[in-house]
Amino acid sequence: MRTRRAGAALIELAAMLVVAAPLLVGGLRLAHSVSLTYRLQDAVVAGARLGSRLEPDSGGLFETRVQDRVLAEGVPGLLREHIRVDLDRRESPPQVTVSIHGFRMPTAFASTLLEGHPRASLPYMGAVRAE
Repeated sequence: MRTRRAGAALIELAAMLVVAAPLLVGGLRLAHSVSLTYRLQDAVVAGARLGSRLEPDSGGLFETRVQDRVLAEGVPGLLREHIRVDLDRRESPPQVTVSIHGFRMPTAFASTLLEGHPRASLPYMGAVRAE
């Protein structure tokens, strides 16, 4: 009689694991993708914040320094070519925009190609040189 109960408990445990394990793994993957989304947003905002205070130059160091700041946040898989930096002088006041392009972010069940998002724009606070 005792072995039947133990066998039934083992079968119930196996049935529960068949349902619970995928839910647990899916929940963990979803939490990871949400965390990665917030890390990307924080990185883009940090880059825009730095870019709003930097002096633009003709040698391309402005864009490189802003990209380095975004990369310093340590988002896995993010490369320099995924980060676009724009200084729009037509706006009043001028705007610094940092956005992500061409980055494949792993999500809960697949991956999502990010084109233009996340994005952060801040007013340029430094001295804009006339071109």
